[in-house]
Amino acid sequence: MSTDKEKFAVEVYLREVVAQANQKYHCNIILTDVLSASLLQSLSSCRGRLVDSFEHYAALYDIKPPEDSQLSASARQEYMKERQKVLFDSSKAGLFTNFLHSHEITGDTVDLLMFNNENLIEGHIQKWYRDTKSPLCDETFSRSLTTTPVTLLAWSAVALRASIDKIVNSRATRFSKNKYASWYFDIVKDMERTSAHPVHGKLFKSRLFKLHVRGMEAATKFLQDNQTAGVIYIPSLPSELSQPLDLFRSKLNFPISQSSTAPAPLPVCSAGAEPYSEIPSQFSQIHTFAGGSESLLMPPLQTRITRSQALLTIHNPVPVRSTLDTR
Repeated sequence: MSTDKEKFAVEVYLREVVAQANQKYHCNIILTDVLSASLLQSLSSCRGRLVDSFEHYAALYDIKPPEDSQLSASARQEYMKERQKVLFDSSKAGLFTNFLHSHEITGDTVDLLMFNNENLIEGHIQKWYRDTKSPLCDETFSRSLTTTPVTLLAWSAVALRASIDKIVNSRATRFSKNKYASWYFDIVKDMERTSAHPVHGKLFKSRLFKLHVRGMEAATKFLQDNQTAGVIYIPSLPSELSQPLDLFRSKLNFPISQSSTAPAPLPVCSAGAEPYSEIPSQFSQIHTFAGGSESLLMPPLQTRITRSQALLTIHNPVPVRSTLDTR
């Protein structure tokens, strides 16, 4: 059962969410009990989807014994627990086998790369840059970032750990705030310390930047390849706006006269356009109420905000206060 302190933290967080939505969409939403419940439900679903998205990458750690090992059920469980123990060992002796880090072999030397495990990095890109529900698929939010926030990478670390826990204990299917909240804050602090460390700082910051650039390139391609077709095809190239008159006449059953009116040329983006400006918005072109869902929010007519827009802020991975302590 939540304490008064936890309930207060939840209320403060929800008010921040609504305030951010009001600022972004220029409206005046009032936080009601119904809206609070809806936002909290969305937050819970967001956490669950986050963990699910890392299941594939957690399985790559070979936590389960080989199928032909002929181990009993209890022996298999013990095998997975031992493997989990090695992966989660964050002591000095266990750093080179910790699930968050990687290593680089140069000659006879093995160098440690903090928070650079391939499964963490690939899962991070897949979740945050190849998911239309990610805030990084929103132009406004993505343009505000120039590198990978440690708070976002820490979210990925939590999801990867929770997915490993699910492999070892299949009954642990629900995200537990009590289990992961404090660990999340510890990981954020450790990443911040690594970023400021005289030995690791420069390389770690460089990797964070490269990770974000690589992710934005993946997001550009993903969004371009997955644009949903509308009811009417909308031409995207100037060449699609004209065709030979003979071809046009062949499609009609009646004669047509030529027109002397030519359309104005379309503007062409210059070479100095803002980076990633070609990423199409996945939110501004969506009309939530087209499906007939009832609005929970009724701002003035000219500033009406959709429920999905209000809930979009709940997915922001870089809040003023972490969402991990709000349940």
